[in-house]
Parts: sequence; C-alpha cells; structure tokens
Amino acid sequence: MPYKVVIFCGGEGTRIRELSEKLPKPLISLEGEPIVVHVMKHYAKYGVKDFILCLGYKQEKFKDYFLRRRHIGEGDLAIINGEVIKETDSINDWNITLLDTGVNCCIGERLLSAKKYLADEDYFFVTYGDALSDINPFNSLEILKNKKRLVASVTGVTPNSSFHVMHSNKDGIVTKISDTTSSDVWINGGFMCMTPSIFNYLEPGDDLVIETFDKLIEKDMLHVNKHFGYWYAMDTYKDHLELTKAFENGIVL
Repeated sequence: MPYKVVIFCGGEGTRIRELSEKLPKPLISLEGEPIVVHVMKHYAKYGVKDFILCLGYKQEKFKDYFLRRRHIGEGDLAIINGEVIKETDSINDWNITLLDTGVNCCIGERLLSAKKYLADEDYFFVTYGDALSDINPFNSLEILKNKKRLVASVTGVTPNSSFHVMHSNKDGIVTKISDTTSSDVWINGGFMCMTPSIFNYLEPGDDLVIETFDKLIEKDMLHVNKHFGYWYAMDTYKDHLELTKAFENGIVL
C-alpha cells in the first residue's frame, strides 16, 4: 500500500537567518532545488510520493513555489491546499498537501493538525524539511511491523557539529576528548515511522519529542533505529555551505 510522509516545514529557521529572512529554511536552495524537495525525492525513490507539508512561517512561499512548478524530476506534481488529497493515475505523480499549521507551534501541534489525513493509515512517515540522509525509511517501518507493541521508530544519528565531547573521571580529570561523530552520542535525526496510535499520546500543546515521546518511553513503545550512514541537518549558514560542498562532491542520497 502507499504511505504518507508528514514533513515539518513551519519553523522560522532563526539559526540560519542569513538565508531564512526571505525564505523559510526548507525552501533554501541546494544544487538548484529547495532542501525539502531533496527530502521528498529521497522518499519518492522508495515509492513514497504522498506528502503532507506542515507549514507556518512564510507559508505563502511554499504555495508560490509548488503552484508555479509543474514538474519535479520525471513526475507530474499534484497540488492540494488543505483538504482532499487528489488521486492520480500515474505512478510518477506526487500528491502534496500544503497544510497551514500555524506559525508559533511546536511540531507536536503540527502533527496534530495533520491527524485527519492519517487516521486511516496503518503506518506513516514523519520527518523534518531540513535534513538529508541516505537512510532507507523502510527500515523503521519493518521494525514497527515486526514489533506490534511499538508506536514509533525514530532514526538515531550522530550529530553534525564542530563541538567536542569531554570524558573525565570521578575527580574531574579529563581522560579523553572526542568529536561528536566518533562519540556514543545519538540524537533524533528525523526520518521517523509511526502508527496512528501516536495520537493517543499526543495532547494539544505537547512537544512531540518531549512530552509525547516520554509517554511512549514509559511504556516501552519507542524504538531507535541507529543509522551509521550519511546524515546532515542544515541548521546554520555553515551547514548550508557544507551541504553545498557535499553536492559538489557528488553526494548520493
């Protein structure tokens, strides 16, 4: 069966204000296309072409972009603004819902806004509109299918940052310094898979990765799928430069 992807695109992107002053961060260009389109293309590569973009900050820019663009890759683009998702005949077509979820909202509230589009799904994907990876999203899906007790599986990645982790003994003597990519530090890299049961633990005002995930943790319902391959989030202007360089060097996602 086809699956849907919820993509969080509503934040202000304050840490990359150099570029997000005029454009929302997911629309910032990499290799001639918005980073969110690269995210969508990655899912489309696995046959997942039904997208729900949760908008907020400068949402009109998304509408302008997608309404003016009639082709992405080889597929026709179907645009729906808020209500019914259009069924298309071509397997190359993308279905896109541009959903207004408010400006000053946490991602939990944005996911709640998309609930009516997901209630009949057995499983659905959730991710951010500003991080790229070579991960196979179906890895988390298969985990949920095999472990029925689970409600969500999140992708664990090592953070891309220039900070270093200090290790010390009980007396405070530093025994080792390592960068974050080589330390045993795992963060939520997005590329999540969930069941609609998530809405049983998501209340209005809840932050998804704090209140809701804490509830799942208490019941052993949250899984982490550790990914050792490529992952990079575009949080700052420096990250934009690093991703631009990665595309120039032939990154394969």
